[in-house]
Amino acid sequence: MKVSVVVSSKGCRYLGCLLSSLRGQIIRPHEVILVVKDCDVKAIERFCSNHQLPCIIVEQDRGSFTTACNIGKREANGDIILFTDDDAIAPKGWIKRYVKTFTRSPKDVASISSRDIYIKLDELRRAPTIDDYPHIRLYRWFIRTWLEPPLEVLKEYRWGVYIDNDLTVINGPYIPGRACLSLPY
Repeated sequence: MKVSVVVSSKGCRYLGCLLSSLRGQIIRPHEVILVVKDCDVKAIERFCSNHQLPCIIVEQDRGSFTTACNIGKREANGDIILFTDDDAIAPKGWIKRYVKTFTRSPKDVASISSRDIYIKLDELRRAPTIDDYPHIRLYRWFIRTWLEPPLEVLKEYRWGVYIDNDLTVINGPYIPGRACLSLPY
C-alpha cells in the first residue's frame, strides 16, 4: 500500500524536524508532497536528497492552508494520503498505524484522523488543551456517548471523533487522554 504524506509549510522554519521523523518511519512514505510558501526551495531539495526522501515540492503563490491541502491532494498518487503540519514530529509508527487502521476499516471509509498532542519543548512535557479540562471530559463521557451515539457502522470510533446519527461530527471522551481512532467525515 503506497502512502503519500502532504505537508503545507509557510516559511519552512521547522520542516527539517518533520522530514527527519518521516525518514525514520517503520513504513516509509511513497512520496512526501511539500506545498511551500515563502521558502528556500533549493535548501528543501538538498535536504530531501541528503535524507533520501522522495519529495515533490510545489510552490504555492496564493491561497491559504486549505488551498495548500487541496494542492497536495491533487499531486498525491498514494493509496492513502496523510496530512500533517510542517512543525509536527511524526512518532515512529505513525504511518504504520494509519496503514493498519485503513486495512482494518470498511472499504467505504474515506478519512481517518487523530488528535494532536502538544509538547512544551522547553519543559519536555505535554501541554494541556481545552480537551483536558475536567468539565469537558465529563461532558464527553456522560452526555455525548449516551445522547449522541455514533452511526452503527462507526461504533469503533466512538471514543475519538465520530459521526452521530444526525451526521454531526462529535468529539468523544478519549480526546486527547488516550489513543483513539477518529473519523471526521
